[in-house]
Amino acid sequence: MTRRDRALRHFRSSILGIIQTAAPATLHPLASLITDEVEEASEASDLWERVRPQYEHELRKIRRGSGTLAHVVEWELLKLQARIKPEPQTGWPTLFRDKHVHIGSLASTTLDEKGGPFFDAFMPLYKARLAAEELVVPEEWQYRNPKWDTVGRLLEISHTYYFPHHTYDRRTFVKVRLSREFETYEEIMVWDFLDLLARLYQTTDWAAYRQDTKDVDIRFDLQDFVSLNHITEGVYQRTEKEERLLQELKEAFRGSIRERPVLYQYLDRVIKSKWIENFYWAIAGAVLGIRKFERPVNYGHEILTLPLPPQLLIPVKRHVQAYHERVGALRPESS
Repeated sequence: MTRRDRALRHFRSSILGIIQTAAPATLHPLASLITDEVEEASEASDLWERVRPQYEHELRKIRRGSGTLAHVVEWELLKLQARIKPEPQTGWPTLFRDKHVHIGSLASTTLDEKGGPFFDAFMPLYKARLAAEELVVPEEWQYRNPKWDTVGRLLEISHTYYFPHHTYDRRTFVKVRLSREFETYEEIMVWDFLDLLARLYQTTDWAAYRQDTKDVDIRFDLQDFVSLNHITEGVYQRTEKEERLLQELKEAFRGSIRERPVLYQYLDRVIKSKWIENFYWAIAGAVLGIRKFERPVNYGHEILTLPLPPQLLIPVKRHVQAYHERVGALRPESS
């Protein structure tokens, strides 16, 4: 069975389960119709655009979480498209062809803060692949950032190597991240961003923040907010004022923002612009289906404990795919 066959079989099973659970019986045949349409499509086509004209109208009638069934189907199609995308025919290293995290069933896999059987088996293979691409990494890896659930089960751990020239200004490292919660790289990106957004939103006492937080942490919280802001542009569109501030910040990070007074000036401007607050409520609206200030929102309790909705993940997935296509255009010709 080929990779494409396995991916299509998984997709057929997933879509059948989703539609049978969410839609009335009269719409259950949509699952087979969508799958048949996808199986006939070429590997290079946009699968959602292939099925959207025929089925979007019916799918948008059905609510699913704070979105619609159309969001769910589009997300599943985007994941399928990444899985069946043909390998490049040029000499680009296959190890870096795309960024996928497929977890599978890891509920019974032993995991601890020093790794565990998965890392024992996987890391030698991964290091060999790196070496084959002429990237030799010394045995100086660190297990970092363990994440636990409410009952004490270890959900996530990272195994990271920091290159000797790594600094906060020039962050260069190799990371292997194992998560029981998420299936895709995009889910991890969004989750990290939501954690960052919640921290920035809740940090309004800047005098205390300056006292208690290292300068570099302040700067890179803000830098990550700026650099990751584009990944959810389908959820929140920046105002002209925010866009101008964004461009100023990007220029400042090249030098002047390293100075303490300049950093705090920008922090104050970002807070006063309501940019973080507006973005926070846009995310709350996408996840919870409520309007700004319609009711109080406990971000940590209500948003960070819910499954990530497709309407957050779709723009990120499309952004990452577009990035890899741009990088792919630079592939060297095979010799």
